[in-house]
Amino acid sequence: MRLLPILIAALALLTPSFAAAQTPEAVVQAIYEEGQSFLPKDRLPLYYSRDLAAALARSQDSEEGGVGFDWLYDAQDAEMTGLALEAIADGPEGSLIEATFNNFGEEKAVRWELCRQSNGDWRVVDVTTAEWSLRALLDLPETHDC
Repeated sequence: MRLLPILIAALALLTPSFAAAQTPEAVVQAIYEEGQSFLPKDRLPLYYSRDLAAALARSQDSEEGGVGFDWLYDAQDAEMTGLALEAIADGPEGSLIEATFNNFGEEKAVRWELCRQSNGDWRVVDVTTAEWSLRALLDLPETHDC
């Protein structure tokens, strides 16, 4: 029984904390490496602010099954190539990362707004394009707590 706490601590160290002590770009890269906008509910808090993670979990449980399209790729279906990430705005408390890529040959640009939590971890608070905001699609207020 004494090994259980040690094993749990060891697993916690081995579990990737993509946001901890990494750049905002690394967080967005890790999300794209997941390969889909639907993630297991226990993985959402690794990347997203508390309110956004909760809203994403609720939307995945809804009858519609999300927001109606794969917002990760700004499309219904995805065959992404050429992912490039660029910090558009970067500061100690927040960052705006633009992801550009081709999806079925069509150029796409998706912006990721991140905030730094009090423990130093980066979390996504919104994802946007020129046409939509994920927070708005999920009926969340524009303002957020990191």
